[in-house]
Amino acid sequence: VSFSYASPLDHMHPLRPLRSLFHPAIIISTLGQALIHIACMTLAVKWATEAMGPEALKEVTEFFRKAKANEIARDAHCGEDDFMCQMQSYWTAPFLPNLLNTVVFLVETSQMISVFFANYKGRPWMKGMLENHPLFLSVFACIGGVIVAAWEFVPQLNEMIQLAPFPDDYFRYKVVVLVASTILGTFLWDRFCVFMFAPKVFKASMEEFEKTSIKDFLPILYTLLKVIGVLAVLSTGNLLLMGGAFWAYRSYAAQQKEKELKEQGAF
Repeated sequence: VSFSYASPLDHMHPLRPLRSLFHPAIIISTLGQALIHIACMTLAVKWATEAMGPEALKEVTEFFRKAKANEIARDAHCGEDDFMCQMQSYWTAPFLPNLLNTVVFLVETSQMISVFFANYKGRPWMKGMLENHPLFLSVFACIGGVIVAAWEFVPQLNEMIQLAPFPDDYFRYKVVVLVASTILGTFLWDRFCVFMFAPKVFKASMEEFEKTSIKDFLPILYTLLKVIGVLAVLSTGNLLLMGGAFWAYRSYAAQQKEKELKEQGAF
C-alpha cells in the first residue's frame, strides 16, 4: 500500500533512472541482497539451534509432528469447499513458542523491511521516503517493533504474539546485530552497486540527499501525531468523541485546501 503513494515528482530530472531490470546495478544488487538474507537467516537458525540444545529441539519436533497429525485428522472432517471449517482448523492449531521460531520470525520480519528500505530509490525521480509518509512510518515502526520484541521491553507484547524469551543478553545482542546487519547490509550493498555500475545515478541521488534538512522531518512528525491522535480517539470507544474529531479534521482539511487555492491564485 505504501508503494502506491510513491508518486513521481512534478519536475522531471534531466538524468533518467535505470530503465532495465537487467542493468548490472540492479541484477548484482538483487543477487547480493539475496545472499545477505540467506547468510543472516542461516546464522539465525544456527545460533538458535545451538542455544536450544538437542533435547529442546527434539521436543519441538515431536510437538509439531503430533500437531501436524492432528491437523490432518481435523482437515479430513472439513469438506473441500468448507472454507470456514478450514479456517477454524487453522486458527485452533496448537503452537509451541520456542527460540528457533522466535528468532526466525524477527529476522524474517527485518528482511521484509529491508526489501522496502533498500530498493526504494526516491528522489530525484520520485518522492523521497520522507515525503512518502505511509512508507516511512511503516518501515520504521516495523524496525522499532522488531527491536522492542528482541529486547523484550514489553514482555506482555511478546507473550501476546507468542515469542519465546531469549536465554541471555549476549544472545539478544547477537540477534539485534543480525537484524541491523540484514537491514543496513542490503541498503549499503544496493547503494554500492549503484555507485559502481551507475555512477551518474548515484551522484544525482547523493545531491538530493545532501539537500535534506531537519525541517524535512517535521511533516513526518505531524503525520505521526495524527496517527497517535486517531488511535487515542478510537481507543476510547466514544462515538461522540470520534464524530467530533472527524468534524474537526474535515474543517481543518477544508481550511488548508482553501489556503492552498488562494496561494495558487496569488501566483
